Amino acid sequence: MENNTHKGNPRANNPRANSSQTKVSSSVARSRAIKSDGLARSGNPRAKKNEKPVALEGFSQSSVSEIKKEANRQEKESKRTAVREEKRAKKERKASEKREHKNKPFNLKKFFIGLFLLALVASAGAFVYLANSDVLEITEVGYVGADHLTQAECEALAPSPVGQNLLTFDGKKIENGFLRDAWVDGVEFKREWPHKLNIVIKERKIGAIVDFNSGANQTPQSWVITLDGTWIMAIPDKDSETGQMISQKIYEDSENAVHIKDCPNGIAPEIGGKTTDDSVVNALNILNGFSTDLKDQVKSISVPNLNATTLRLKNNVEIAFGTSENIRDKERIAKEIMEQNDKVVYINVRSTDRPTWRSAS
Repeated sequence: MENNTHKGNPRANNPRANSSQTKVSSSVARSRAIKSDGLARSGNPRAKKNEKPVALEGFSQSSVSEIKKEANRQEKESKRTAVREEKRAKKERKASEKREHKNKPFNLKKFFIGLFLLALVASAGAFVYLANSDVLEITEVGYVGADHLTQAECEALAPSPVGQNLLTFDGKKIENGFLRDAWVDGVEFKREWPHKLNIVIKERKIGAIVDFNSGANQTPQSWVITLDGTWIMAIPDKDSETGQMISQKIYEDSENAVHIKDCPNGIAPEIGGKTTDDSVVNALNILNGFSTDLKDQVKSISVPNLNATTLRLKNNVEIAFGTSENIRDKERIAKEIMEQNDKVVYINVRSTDRPTWRSAS
């Protein structure tokens, strides 16, 4: 093999072959130079840190520098390309999301729910602020609907809410105070912003005035009673000290109300309680069962006993009514007799089968 290399090889003395061989050697040297330079720069212990790169044959120091610059340039270009690709992909994603959002149908229900929740939060915040400030402090109180209660009685029944807040005042305490009075059936509140509270009192209506004698001395008494049989109060003498202190509307209404009189002994009213007297209950049942036009004509009812219950109308016609059974039939018959006999003064409908009447002539 050695003889072939030096003597028999036709390329041994060939200038082209020598030139080609020189290029290969230069390429290898260049590769080694770059590799050696890389080891030195990367901190490889085999490379001499302080040793300057050796200029190899056919590969100058400036050529090595150019190769490094090219490598750096390609690396930077690669990074810029990656950044551009990432921006492009991000832009495409945003455009896609925008198209999807644009094509998505509007949800009206969710919109109103969100709007409601927003308003709720705002309202709650406003409520908390107003409830803890003096912006809505109560400085004036009005009593509405208290026809049979005086201003002094209203103020005495419940604690005044003056100084409290219109949003957070103790309404239950005020209501319970008023319900202690038998006249009061319920209480409502109306606010006049920003500083006035109106207490609206729902009073029980007068159903009748029950006149009876009480006690061993048979002392005359008159009590207000409702149509459902609730005793409200005893009416004092109008000229008495107590009579001057109470609402004068009580006397006005009692004069126009139906009076139940001639009651049997033993009636014992109790404020706020229900009547248990059969004669009084029977009279109230008759009034409750009448139609409006005949009910408004009744002036008084005499109730010595159930069967003897007699109505006196405002035109002085007396109707012997008896018990509250068959009320509508008895009412119908009595009205027909009065329509057919304009001078009638007495009608007996205790028995609907055999009604009788008597005229003034």
